[in-house]
Amino acid sequence: MSSRAGAAKGRGTRRYPTRDEVARLAGTSTAVVSYVVNDGPRPVSAATKERVLEAIEALGYRPNALARSLRARRTQAIGLIVPDLANPFFGELGRWVEDRGFDGGNALLVGNSMGSEEREQRYVELFLQYRVAGLILVPIGDGRASAQRLRESAVPVVVLDRPVPGLAVPAVLPDNVAGAAAATRHLLEHGYSEVACLAGPDGLASSEERVEGWSRALDEALVPMSGRLLLRTAFGRAAGYRGALELLDRADRPRAVFVASDEQAFGVLRAAAHRGIRVPEDLAVIGFDGLEQAAFTVPGLTTMRQDVRAAGELAVRTLTDRSPQPAARTVRLPVRLCLRGSCGCPDKLEEGGAW
Repeated sequence: MSSRAGAAKGRGTRRYPTRDEVARLAGTSTAVVSYVVNDGPRPVSAATKERVLEAIEALGYRPNALARSLRARRTQAIGLIVPDLANPFFGELGRWVEDRGFDGGNALLVGNSMGSEEREQRYVELFLQYRVAGLILVPIGDGRASAQRLRESAVPVVVLDRPVPGLAVPAVLPDNVAGAAAATRHLLEHGYSEVACLAGPDGLASSEERVEGWSRALDEALVPMSGRLLLRTAFGRAAGYRGALELLDRADRPRAVFVASDEQAFGVLRAAAHRGIRVPEDLAVIGFDGLEQAAFTVPGLTTMRQDVRAAGELAVRTLTDRSPQPAARTVRLPVRLCLRGSCGCPDKLEEGGAW
């Protein structure tokens, strides 16, 4: 037998130490080993605990997490389902969900639905089968496809970014209306009499709310309906680029545009460069989300910054908090204006920073 084959055989026959072996080496019962490993439910004397810990160290024993989860009827894991992991916004969100969950002893399972309701439903089912301790969902569209299965489940659920009609669970959402209105007002304060809107998909709650905020600011400024140019695209750089070309090629090309996401706004900046249109001299731009990359475009992208960290941490805290609270409580987190050069404000990275 070759050394490689011998090594493979050794790996295949490797056996992990058991709780019974720990008990024999420590001179105690398996129940006492369990009390030490699980820190209860019964007390163990200091001397006995020390013997058990020494036996665990000597044998390299590790508790069987799967068996423990089956007994507890849940795993020490939180499930997060997002529409598109390639979108930096959802990557940042996952970072803070993972960080907060890790502090509480929970691993993070991530499902990327990739814009597919069928894929989203499959991940919901898989995570429920895995008996996750809680599930955080950023739904595709309005989330109705997954709502019925989640209503049937006893697993705690929190919805992020956009609400799910008919699903009475806690939701943590950005204040889209106020944020979009603030962005539009800022452009109006720069002296533009009209502000176009490059919005997200039709019917998506976050997109509709940002359009509402844009429209509300124009109402306040008494901008006539004839001066309200609205175009919808998917959330994404390529879609933003194509939408911007459509806007910029119009005879009545806008001088200022509020863009419903930073990802779309990156596409707008590229389209402006492609057409030889200067930002902000010929076109003022404000995005929404506050992605870190927005600080490093040329010029820097002015944007409405979501508190993604607070959203992720609050979602995890809501899942793991056992105190009674209203089932369908909705928290609206404020967004703030991060001023950079794309709107006409000074563009100094060392002062504005990434955030």
